[in-house]
Amino acid sequence: MSGNRTNPPELLLRNTFIRDGETDPETGDRWRTHIGSVSPDVTIGTRPTGVNTRFFPQVLEITTTAAKIPATPLANRNSLSIFNQSTTDTIFISDSASVTATTTAGTTSGWQVGPQESLNVDITDGVELFAISTTTVLANVLETA
Repeated sequence: MSGNRTNPPELLLRNTFIRDGETDPETGDRWRTHIGSVSPDVTIGTRPTGVNTRFFPQVLEITTTAAKIPATPLANRNSLSIFNQSTTDTIFISDSASVTATTTAGTTSGWQVGPQESLNVDITDGVELFAISTTTVLANVLETA
């Protein structure tokens, strides 16, 4: 960014250039840009997502009894994927150990992961998930940290 009084600085935003002092066509507000440094008293924290330390795949057996999946979550987990290997049976997932393998309204039915389908969520290791099925099926589970 560069500019002076006769040539104001430009800011690239959503592939559009904004010049200091121009008016927003939607709101009528005047845009102001400020070029300078951030105060040393300001702390900016970020937590990157994606794979930082671990890429942990495993195959788990999902049975007719609700069980925590995985039994011990990966430390500092930030995402989880579950792929149902079955070609005929559904897996039901919930954050409750009371999850049931049913689709009846008003029950403790979990989120359905159908045959050959997957569930992908950004989820920390502080959230426990439970799974159940109407028969024993295998599921690929991938955690990243």
